[in-house]
Amino acid sequence: MRIGLLTYHHVINIGSVLQTWCGFQFIQSYFPDATLEVIDYYPEVSREYNRRMVQSKRRYRERLRERLKRKRFSKFLASQCRFSSGSLTSDCIEEGIDAIRQLNYDVVFVGSDTVFQLDGYFGRLIAAPKPPNLYFLPGDVGCAKIGFAVSCDPQTMELSEVDVNKTGLSALRDFQSIGYRDEKTRELLEICELQDTHVDFMPDPTILCASLLSSRFSGKKRKSLQRPIGVYIGHKEAARKVIDALNEAGLQAMDVLRFRHWTLSNDPIQQYLEPFKQIRGLVTDRFHGSILSQVIGGIPLLAIEDVKRYPTGGKVADLLDRLELSNNLLRLDFDNIDSERIVTAWGAVANDNTRVEAALARVWDMEATGKEAFAKLCEGI
Repeated sequence: MRIGLLTYHHVINIGSVLQTWCGFQFIQSYFPDATLEVIDYYPEVSREYNRRMVQSKRRYRERLRERLKRKRFSKFLASQCRFSSGSLTSDCIEEGIDAIRQLNYDVVFVGSDTVFQLDGYFGRLIAAPKPPNLYFLPGDVGCAKIGFAVSCDPQTMELSEVDVNKTGLSALRDFQSIGYRDEKTRELLEICELQDTHVDFMPDPTILCASLLSSRFSGKKRKSLQRPIGVYIGHKEAARKVIDALNEAGLQAMDVLRFRHWTLSNDPIQQYLEPFKQIRGLVTDRFHGSILSQVIGGIPLLAIEDVKRYPTGGKVADLLDRLELSNNLLRLDFDNIDSERIVTAWGAVANDNTRVEAALARVWDMEATGKEAFAKLCEGI
């Protein structure tokens, strides 16, 4: 059997590296005798985004570090995953569909993560044009099509206003089955009139591979009193304010997002996960950070979400609800961080070991049910 995996592997950041690695490992474990390939699709949109990311760096050293980081990430994935022969470099749907059809797969998985975005990443196109695009696989690719833990997050438009036919979302009806990762994506699939028999909840690959990540990357931790509180927040100024607030309250805090030097490591995933063993708790607005704080660290978690970006809640809120940690979520205006509220909220979650243990148990449950859902969605292949 030949299997293709169409995913965001050229939007080079550690999140896409982790997603691709976990997705490949999981599917290969389910189909051990199959030839599994990551479809080497490098969209024009991604090339432009990656170019702007490097050019936006003010100093030569920063630009060089960014280039070396991307090179290291690409080298790691090439050593860990099998890639298709030939690279798709055009955003032309017809050319992409024809190229995939010529690879003669028995099934193509699309995902995971935000492959079904409708308007890019908060309006910025970073991985594909607006739909319909190649990730929606419109047309005949000569084999079954399955959505693998997909998401439409970040979703900034009202789903009730989505015109399925004008936006090309009707192409989703051609999928044999789709595993969705969050509630908003389930609602989108409902609007697209996909039958319940063809859709099911399937958690992110980092949860599907939770046991693998835990056994491969967990290790000896520093003593509790010597461990700082990790702050893992994308918004640079918000991160600084949170760190300052925790430090001023007598709590040792460190930025675990910005201290890394990726070019020094041959295993970026190992380097990415290492801080989760070195901290005694985490404050984050990141989806993967929230998961890994439990799987790798087994530590208290305080999640925050920007109300401007997610007026009705995003994937972090959805995840914490599924982990039964909704009380650990703060919704804030990142441009006006309430420092006192952060410190108070941290105090409420810091010593609640019962909640940490329950959340980790829920991760294992989600891993098990996710594998069952995957088996169901793959029936008939």
